[in-house]
Amino acid sequence: MSEASPRERLEAIKKNLSESDRSKVSKKLDELALGCKGTIEKAIATDLAHLQLVSLCINPFTENSTIGCGYLFIRTDPLLSVGEKIPDVLLYHSGDKLVVLVECKSSVADPRKEVGEILSKVETARRHKELLEQTIGDTIGDIEFVVCVAPEFIVNMKEAIRGTNEHVCLWSANALNKTIFLIPIDDDKSKKPWERGTHRNADLTSSLIDGLRPESGSVRIQPFLATSNMGIIVSELFPRLALELMTSGSKQFVGMDVLTLVERLLPNHERTELERISSASLDTACHIGIVTDDSPGQHNPSEKSFSFAMKHLSGAKIQEKYVKEKAQEAAREQIVEEIGRHRGRLRDYIEPQENH
Repeated sequence: MSEASPRERLEAIKKNLSESDRSKVSKKLDELALGCKGTIEKAIATDLAHLQLVSLCINPFTENSTIGCGYLFIRTDPLLSVGEKIPDVLLYHSGDKLVVLVECKSSVADPRKEVGEILSKVETARRHKELLEQTIGDTIGDIEFVVCVAPEFIVNMKEAIRGTNEHVCLWSANALNKTIFLIPIDDDKSKKPWERGTHRNADLTSSLIDGLRPESGSVRIQPFLATSNMGIIVSELFPRLALELMTSGSKQFVGMDVLTLVERLLPNHERTELERISSASLDTACHIGIVTDDSPGQHNPSEKSFSFAMKHLSGAKIQEKYVKEKAQEAAREQIVEEIGRHRGRLRDYIEPQENH
């Protein structure tokens, strides 16, 4: 028998309360939900800022781009399966056999600490070079490491990188003009690339010094890049799926349709990764009321059938619903826990304390 949800436990508690106390519990719940809403919205905003940097780093190196200097975007989170600290983006130059691993930081509180974490990821990548070669399907001659930050963090990050003995390149990603720049660590051009913090590939260095930007002039935020935030994932995934269903004239879809879309959007990811994202996004979508499960008796995720419960499936509306539902859920968990702690002193918790 499954454990009762916070919603069920709260309803059970309220049944034994007076009407007045039930009203006070509901008021307390609304107060907690408001605070939870702010926390969830802040987490989404932080992740979106990070994804914007990641997307900026990917766009010039996609398959249809003509400005990638021979480098091709392979995938995000390239060492996800090893369960260690991992970089965000994997780029590869098949001619030079060079890998570029990019770590994006939308905010930098402690530059030295951030560089220390990047050096840890350098070691992780070197230990798992064979796994990277399997992902690429080719041999790797050398691996370069990049930290990409917003312009306001450049000066301090440059100094922190200069204090290491590793070849780490520094990119500046300007979200306003959608451009990424290479910032040399040392301006002495007589030095080797790894001493200056520039790339071994001269074309890449030259292009980044001038500034790389998307050919179309716009940057599409990639839906699942380097994030586990389901608020972002469902708000990106399900409007796309709804549009495809509208084109085909179908009102229902199955789990396999979601998996196929995720697979198309996430190149070079392992099947288990794709299945996990697909399953988790469907669970979230059902939980917050975006879609309904039309086959509760079917236990094969790929064959389960679903239909949309929302009429207007915009990313903004889905995200708004996600935040509201998750805030309510978090608030219920808090209030059930607090009521359990206070037990016989329930009124001490639900009634505001007066200042004397």
